[in-house]
Amino acid sequence: MRKKPYGIFSLRYAMIIFMLIAASATTVSAQEDLITPIDTLNIGETLPFKPLPTLTGRNINLSSYKGKVVVLAFWLQYCKTCMTEISKVNKFLSDGKHKDVVFITISRGKQAERSILRNQMKLNGLNLPVITDENLFISRKFGVNIAPSFILLDKSGKIATPPINFSETPIRDFSLLKMINILLKGEAIPEKQFIPHTETETHYNMIGSAAPLFELNDIQGDPHTLISFRNKSKVVLVFINPYAPEGREVVMRLNSFYTSENIQKYNFTIFAMFSIYGPSQMYEATNLYEEIKPNFPFLNDEQSKVGSKYSIIDIPSFVFIDREGNISDIMRGEDELEKRMAVILKTMK
Repeated sequence: MRKKPYGIFSLRYAMIIFMLIAASATTVSAQEDLITPIDTLNIGETLPFKPLPTLTGRNINLSSYKGKVVVLAFWLQYCKTCMTEISKVNKFLSDGKHKDVVFITISRGKQAERSILRNQMKLNGLNLPVITDENLFISRKFGVNIAPSFILLDKSGKIATPPINFSETPIRDFSLLKMINILLKGEAIPEKQFIPHTETETHYNMIGSAAPLFELNDIQGDPHTLISFRNKSKVVLVFINPYAPEGREVVMRLNSFYTSENIQKYNFTIFAMFSIYGPSQMYEATNLYEEIKPNFPFLNDEQSKVGSKYSIIDIPSFVFIDREGNISDIMRGEDELEKRMAVILKTMK
């Protein structure tokens, strides 16, 4: 089963939420500074930092490595997983094929911690620069709140990835190590690679295969067929529970996303799929439709017959079908719904 990436990485690793740990060990004024809102950097932006201090006293200017790929590793002094992942990346970069890659680590490095950081580097056979981030300003600016985290800068000095927690496990198709090689070639990492696969193994095996056909009536009795959209538009099937509190929110957010501008931009159609087992479900779906008045139909998936064909278990689930009638992608959950849909629709045929 594919892993869940940045923000929801696999829990088989013991990850440390170091912002909280840091806050517990600081003064009151420092704690207040940690919760002060800060604008985080985004992919494609250049770095605003002045030269930054390191454990050795030498300053490093992160903007001075243009022409090279930069790997930033954020870690904590007692984080074993941090050392494991940093060692993996260091070994990968030490093969003689990555001379145009600069590897820099960043840790809190308060005065009392610096000897521990040096000792950890020595114990793990690492000779890497360590930028000290005493108030976690750098970490927060990059949007890092979990250790370990890695961020890549491309050859132009721009941010190329969001925080990535593990070196060898792919977010989607590419691992961190693979992304380093892509950037070395001067190529950009497709934005879709940062959107996790969140489907089951069955779902993953369905991607690329023909979408099961169906003919369903909407809650007003009008028929709709999937095949009628073949070679015309993309189709997004959204499986929703009319009883679930998030069902109403998802419908409202879908309706806001399903604008004439986006329809023209992405050439897609939405079907909201409601599992109807009896009059009560039909009543809830009908009330929801009349309340929101969405621009897309609510289909009556009686006894979840279509949902079963698509192996739907979790609600909400989204199935993306390309113009050729093949399943292009599957996602679930409402987190960053609009952003994920836009990224996937943009990359579909």
